[in-house]
Amino acid sequence: MHIRVYSIWILIWNNFYLLSRHYSDVKFEASRNGEMTMDEYHIYRIQEAARDLGVFLTDEQALDMQKEYKNESTKITKCLM
Repeated sequence: MHIRVYSIWILIWNNFYLLSRHYSDVKFEASRNGEMTMDEYHIYRIQEAARDLGVFLTDEQALDMQKEYKNESTKITKCLM
């Protein structure tokens, strides 16, 4: 049973990741040319990806997820060095 729950969680996370990458691409230029701040950019991509999965996040929740994502990415990078 635990393996099945873990597998479902991995599928959801992978879908979220792919969706967030898509939404990153959608607003990439706007984030680089000053049309939106980096916080606005992160909020947009996380909220839109979550919304596609039926989850609605506040700006604060989206920024919290971004901070966690950055922290975890940094840990992975350090492990690979």
